[in-house]
Amino acid sequence: VMVQSTLSLFFTAIFSGFLVYFVIKRPQDVFSTKKVYIRYRKDCYFLSLRVGNKGRDIIDLKSKFETWTIENNTRIRAFRKEEELPDLEKILYYDIDLEDPAHQALRSAIQDALVNGPLLHMKFSFIGNDIKTGEQVAFAKYYDSRHLSFGKMFLNVYSWDVNGRRKNFRWGNFERIEEMDAGRAQAFLEKV
Repeated sequence: VMVQSTLSLFFTAIFSGFLVYFVIKRPQDVFSTKKVYIRYRKDCYFLSLRVGNKGRDIIDLKSKFETWTIENNTRIRAFRKEEELPDLEKILYYDIDLEDPAHQALRSAIQDALVNGPLLHMKFSFIGNDIKTGEQVAFAKYYDSRHLSFGKMFLNVYSWDVNGRRKNFRWGNFERIEEMDAGRAQAFLEKV
């Protein structure tokens, strides 16, 4: 009886962990750009990435963006932002306004990393609910300052039909972005 009890607890734990892994994690459905972009639009600089979803819509999104450096084997947080996001149907744009005084620490950390070279680590994550099943969906992607790039507008991955629905998805454009001119990029590095 003791052996049977022990084995049943052991197998229940393994089965539960296996089940949770498949319920929460959908890496084949949700993905983000391979780079984080410093974009210039509407006379402002933004830190941006694009998130795609080839699966069911995800609602009630709560996101977190963090940056940190490592000094003397210690993690030192440079910036953290938590916020609710719009529903993730197919495409979601995540932007942080680098002109906002509340985000000055992030801008300074990025400038320091690009000019002076200390590695800036970044993590974007969210948790939400599958619109049909209500199951939780979690996503996280790590970047560092070697993944930073300059750009302007992301290329479209879809067009709109007359009913206001997205159509003609071109996922090949997902990573593509218009280039930022060198003078605008240099102005970002110099402006404090």
